[in-house]
Amino acid sequence: MAKTKLKSGDILQITLPKELGFAYAKYIDLLEVNPTYRYPSLVRVFNLKTLDSKVNIKELEGCDLLFSPLLVAGIMTSIKERDWRVIG
Repeated sequence: MAKTKLKSGDILQITLPKELGFAYAKYIDLLEVNPTYRYPSLVRVFNLKTLDSKVNIKELEGCDLLFSPLLVAGIMTSIKERDWRVIG
């Protein structure tokens, strides 16, 4: 499997537990803002959940945020283990 390189603006599909479907978030690389940050991964989670893995990326543009942006540790492990996928 090819190594995934995240970049700011990537849309992530997050597999929810217990077959609840999928959530969606936008990745922001804080190192682009300030290279001295220790926790560079920030996600903005959209207020959208689907049962099917197929989603129109354009549908996310009008979605509100579910809550404030979150700092996330271990994001690359989640992508490597396919719990989270880059979809756009």
